[in-house]
Amino acid sequence: LVRQGRLARLRVTVPDQPGALARLTAIIAQGGGNIVDLYHLRAFAHVPAKSAEVDVAVETRDAGQVDAIVRALEADGFPARRMEATG
Repeated sequence: LVRQGRLARLRVTVPDQPGALARLTAIIAQGGGNIVDLYHLRAFAHVPAKSAEVDVAVETRDAGQVDAIVRALEADGFPARRMEATG
């Protein structure tokens, strides 16, 4: 899936407030992505105060869909970037 561009790992900065994680997952779902794994990083992340990083493994139909999800996250105020593939 990684080689086909169908599985991507995203790192997203979210505000540390109620509902932020729900908004993040809703945007991914609305974009047609399937969350395979999610890791919430707060204690040791290099992010501004009152923020957290979330690593999300997302399964999609192709790399273009991943790009569309990243754009949707950023449009909603979630800085997001694709992480290097490891598989």
